[in-house]
This record gives sequence, C-alpha cells and structure tokens, in this order.
Amino acid sequence: MMPVIPGTIQVSATDKAGNTVWSTAKSFTVADKTDPVFGNISVTTTNMTLKLTWSATDNVGISTYKVYFDDELKATQATTSYTLSN
Repeated sequence: MMPVIPGTIQVSATDKAGNTVWSTAKSFTVADKTDPVFGNISVTTTNMTLKLTWSATDNVGISTYKVYFDDELKATQATTSYTLSN
C-alpha cells in the first residue's frame, strides 16, 4: 500500500479596491512513491552490548524504524539509535 499525503487547498482573489473573495476549499491526496534512503549505519560493541545508530531520509519524513536481530523484531521506534544488551 502506498502512503498518502492529504491536504486542502484554497485560492483567493483580490481586486484593485481591496475586496477579497475565497474559493471553496478542495481536498486532495498525493501518493508518496519515493522510498526512504539509508545513510550511515554504525555498530559498536562493548561488554555484551550492541549499540546501533543510523541515519535515513525521505521526502515526506520517516515515522518509524524497525530493528531486527537475527530476523527477530526487537523494536519499533521513531528514534535513530538502539541498544541491545544481554
């Protein structure tokens, strides 16, 4: 399923005497067809602790990240770091 970006648009017209009239508001949706792009992914380990940090961008923003370890979902979050410890 493609994410959808909703919005509303209106236009106003003003004559030389300063009288303004507004159009009726129109709703619209635009499908987001651009995939997110990952930047750097960093992994550090210390005494049985694994720390991940990463960067990613998207034209409409990223809402969540999912962190997997050995194909098992460990976290669903909005931040760009995760610590896994034993």
